[in-house]
This record gives sequence, structure tokens and C-alpha cells, in this order.
Amino acid sequence: MCDRFHQTGERVLRFYVMEHIFAKFPELPQDALESVEEAYVGFRSLATVAQNLGVDKVMLWKGTDDPNFPEKTQEAVSGRVLLSVIGAYYKERGTAATKEFIKLHFLSRTVELEGHLNLEKPMYVLLELTKALAQPKPIARLLKESGRYSSNPVYVVGMFIGAVKIGEAYGSSIRMAEHRAARDALQRHYMTEVKNVVVPSDWDEDSLTFVEDTTE
Repeated sequence: MCDRFHQTGERVLRFYVMEHIFAKFPELPQDALESVEEAYVGFRSLATVAQNLGVDKVMLWKGTDDPNFPEKTQEAVSGRVLLSVIGAYYKERGTAATKEFIKLHFLSRTVELEGHLNLEKPMYVLLELTKALAQPKPIARLLKESGRYSSNPVYVVGMFIGAVKIGEAYGSSIRMAEHRAARDALQRHYMTEVKNVVVPSDWDEDSLTFVEDTTE
């Protein structure tokens, strides 16, 4: 029964978290979506929420050397117990109450998106993105500069698609400023946030079920 609650709890939690991320940040690439999801529901997040709720204070666990038991630390076990609690809560209280529980204890936490984006080669990624969106090739333009012949020059570069500026940054060289401007353009695109987000489950919550049908 506990394993079933654990599996149900994990399904419920991951569904609502991913639904929220996808609706709130619709331009995030797939790898970033998965990384952000893990930040919300991964080991560290589960352990933190479990500690905040006092799960570690009420569970009875003394450790085990059983190789079939994957969790070896109190933090990992408390996270697993929390998933079982969510599964049991869903069974007793239903979909709407469980969704509010997840909003309160998981989705209320702040996750910095920037660290989940792969922007090591921003100009290359930006070129691929604009190509995929059937947009003109982005062009870097020097907007202003100071101290070109000094020991501390500063260049400001804008990244444009046609007449529209999609990014801007400064640097001690034009190349550095272009690199940063491309990165800024990608961040602006990928981190586009929908305010007052409405998710699909808000419209048809009663039809959702997270318990597998075991009837034959």
C-alpha cells in the first residue's frame, strides 16, 4: 500500500509541477523544462519540503544496509515518505485539495531559470532558434562605446532582428559584448513568463485521475 501511495504521490506531484512550468514559461526548451522540474520535485526539494512539514520528526527510521532499499539517508527517506503522504492525501481529499497542497508547498518556491538554460554558445543557439522560428538572421550592432584607446574600454552591443532589438549587453571588447547580447536575447525569449497563468487542469479537474486502474 505504501509503495502505491508513493507512486501515486510522485505522479500527482510531477504532473502539476510540469503543467505549471509549461504554462508559465511556454518558451523554455525541453532540457530546461526537465531541469526546472527536477529543481521543484527532485531529492533536495523533497527533503526541504519534508523538513519544513516536520516529516523527519514523526517518521521512524534507523537506517538499513538492505541493497534493495535505495534511500540510504534520512533526507532521502523523508522525501520518499512525503511522496507517500501526497499519495494518501490525494486518495482521501481528492484532486483539488492535493493541487492546492502542491501549489502551497512546492510551486510557491522560487527557482532561478537562468541556471537551467544551456547558453554556453549563445550566438550559435540564437541562430538556430531564429532559423527554427523562420525569422531573419540576428544582427549585432554597436550602439555606443567609450575609452576605445584606454585601458578600460566599454562597448555596448544590441542584437537585432530587422529593426527590433531583442538583446543588449556591454563588454570590454566588441566580441564580449556581442556574446553577452546574444545571451541576453536568449534569456528574454526563453524566460518569457505568463502572468496569472491558467493551466489545463483548471478547466477539467474532475476528470483527472492518478490511480492506475487495476481491474481486468
